Amino acid sequence: MRLLRVKLKTSTKIFFCIILIICVFAIGLALYTVLLDSENTDKPINKYNDIDEETYSNLKTDFYKLFNNKINFVEEKSIDKENKEKDLVYTEYETHTTNQNYDISVYIPNININNDKIKQYNNEIQEIFKVNAESIIKTNVNSGIFTIYTVQYTANVSNNILSIVIKSNLKEGDNAQRTIVKTYNIDLKTNEQIKLKDILKEKGIDENKAKNKIKEEIRIADKQANLFHDVGYSVYSRDLESSIYELDNSNTFYIDENEYIYVIYPYGNNNFTSEMDLVIF
Repeated sequence: MRLLRVKLKTSTKIFFCIILIICVFAIGLALYTVLLDSENTDKPINKYNDIDEETYSNLKTDFYKLFNNKINFVEEKSIDKENKEKDLVYTEYETHTTNQNYDISVYIPNININNDKIKQYNNEIQEIFKVNAESIIKTNVNSGIFTIYTVQYTANVSNNILSIVIKSNLKEGDNAQRTIVKTYNIDLKTNEQIKLKDILKEKGIDENKAKNKIKEEIRIADKQANLFHDVGYSVYSRDLESSIYELDNSNTFYIDENEYIYVIYPYGNNNFTSEMDLVIF
């Protein structure tokens, strides 16, 4: 009987080991399938895209490297700057502080143009990004919730258009990280903000082609998110019919020094998520 019990225990262990190996293999296979499918689908659709696939992929990957907290521009003397000693865009407020309650690293930009409309833009930047940093420092002393807050920006001038993109990341305790992105694209002749449709038209990009490209890129991103959701990951669900993807509403964009246009869909602007989609022209 003792020998029988030993054999049964051994058989049980072997059985559970086999089950465990099968489960690990199944999970690994599922993840591999997701990654393989992601690799095969996360590519621009050539019929909508004038940028070769390798360049397009690199631009997406390197997007976060653009945030150097300065402007990439050799200034012209004709610009009426409010502070003659400063760059056209400069860091107006900077703080880096860490303690048991928070870790904050922020660079808040200022648009250095002597104009009432520009002052409104600067006030908006302060209210969105600087006020939040000061509030965290003031109120998180005894909150018991550790908060991480960062703000970065970059700016560029192309064809007399000043383009600025500001990105903040907020992580409060166990809550999901939230990423907020704000852009300004200013015609230096009029100091007015320009629309994506006007930039695309100036670049010779067909409006219907642009619409189709945005629609297809978002569809691909949503498909990838659903694949990860199917294997247990928490993902942001996109509404493919949402009006935010229409050209008239797609005005969060940045123009870099090589004149690539990054159309940004930062879902964290209205939701607690760090998810965002990029469509590049």
